[in-house]
Amino acid sequence: MRKAGSSSQQLSLDGFEPPKPTDNLFFALLPDEAAAQRLVALGESLRQSRRLSGKLQSERLHVSLIGFKPIYSWSPEKASLAEKMGDAARFPSFEVRFDRALSFGGRSTGSSRPTPYVLRAAEGNPGVVGLSYVLAGGAAQGPVTPHLTLLYDERIVAEHEIEPVGWRAREFALVRNRLGTGLPYEVLKRWPLIGA
Repeated sequence: MRKAGSSSQQLSLDGFEPPKPTDNLFFALLPDEAAAQRLVALGESLRQSRRLSGKLQSERLHVSLIGFKPIYSWSPEKASLAEKMGDAARFPSFEVRFDRALSFGGRSTGSSRPTPYVLRAAEGNPGVVGLSYVLAGGAAQGPVTPHLTLLYDERIVAEHEIEPVGWRAREFALVRNRLGTGLPYEVLKRWPLIGA
């Protein structure tokens, strides 16, 4: 007789599906309007030149800073701890710059799940890494790989150079993603960066 939990697959009983998260929260840098327009134009150009069919994520362009555990039942109070973290953060304004594009994160063999096609920087965007560290209260989160997702696609594209694109980060935001809805992100609060 096999012990419960010894299998790599968990059994499901009809009517007793595990709950699915409804939301997640994260801190992010959001491009200003002019930068967003440049990113959309670049994304469309890259989509065509690399023969990608994924939809451009124009309503969701952002650079993630840190995220939180998934939320299974949303209430405004769920954001209060994150807001306190944002209130405590102090960091100078900085340049965000991308000069590479690639399919990011890899994909397991045989997976049909689309892969993110992202922008990144050869120099790593140290301002993004620094602000992530400050928001996390100096706690090690593992390596931060600053990137901006343009779209998701079945096609895998090797890293390649692009015409540099970016903006000056003057603020960061707490963002709510309503999972599975396809709705635009909801910005819950914004904080200015020093000297912005």
